[in-house]
Amino acid sequence: MDAPSPPSRAPAAHDAAVTVRAALGVESRGIQRLAVGHCHYVFGVTTADGREVVVRLASADSFDALAGGVYWHERLRGVGAPLARLLAADLAPSRGYPYMLLERLPGQDLALVYTSLTRVQRQ
Repeated sequence: MDAPSPPSRAPAAHDAAVTVRAALGVESRGIQRLAVGHCHYVFGVTTADGREVVVRLASADSFDALAGGVYWHERLRGVGAPLARLLAADLAPSRGYPYMLLERLPGQDLALVYTSLTRVQRQ
């Protein structure tokens, strides 16, 4: 799949709100940029109806990684891997950025706590 042409500027909180509105049909009550994600712009969003979601937005440079993430998410969930539910994804939106929209699980991102886990916990 060819990468679409997202806007030339870096995604911001407004873009996460637009994505949530388009995908879920609800407004956003709170948005924060998350300090996770290897190459995507990742936002935690609280919707007006109280849901907690994660929006991963791709730039042109990170499109292939996002497309791979959507592919592997579907494959791994299909074999029972315990992953957050994928609520929506659009790799070729007519406007805006390619995205994955996931439920937000409680706790901290694994990347933030991995070094503090024991060897047994890491397995």
